[in-house]
Amino acid sequence: MEVGSKFENVVDFRRALNHFAVTNDFNYYIQKSDPTRFIARCENLECEWRIHASITQDEVTFEVKKMVQVHTCTRRNKGGNKRATQGWIANVVTNKLKSDGDVSPYKLRNWIMKTYNVDVSYLKVFRWKEQAYTDMYGKWENSFMKMDKFREELLKRKEGSVVEIDFDKVGGKKLFKRFFICLAACSRGFVAGCRPYIGLDACHLK
Repeated sequence: MEVGSKFENVVDFRRALNHFAVTNDFNYYIQKSDPTRFIARCENLECEWRIHASITQDEVTFEVKKMVQVHTCTRRNKGGNKRATQGWIANVVTNKLKSDGDVSPYKLRNWIMKTYNVDVSYLKVFRWKEQAYTDMYGKWENSFMKMDKFREELLKRKEGSVVEIDFDKVGGKKLFKRFFICLAACSRGFVAGCRPYIGLDACHLK
């Protein structure tokens, strides 16, 4: 965050400013905020830190026009920066999940505390993790509603495949029960390349 920094829109700018405030351990007071400009100063009104950003000629991009970089106040986060909003936490959690894969809420909570010195409850981290997965992959309900189209697309692209979906009907609603997929290439490869075998499942050898 410095003079000349550009952002795709005012929303991206405000998210970046929140992240900047959390990582640099301070809070700010908004003096002016609208779709065309944003002016803020340090929460400690005796401090000289301030920032002024406004929209550029394309009427979309936001650019930092003026900024006093150095704080003249003494700042202490105490593990609960006001700018560590739900949106900010969801954003950092999303980036963590994208880079490291599935991470448990307990490890996410410890990582947030260690990295940003922000203490949040386990329940909140759990909820934000679920929201992050929803933002990345969509809602489970919406995915299940597309299963018939997914089946049709698989059979169209992989001729000879077996795709079976079973549903239960409850009160006029179709509820997912089970899903079986056997791609044609996998079955042909199994028949052509595997040796015959005998499989015993939960049998006493007598």
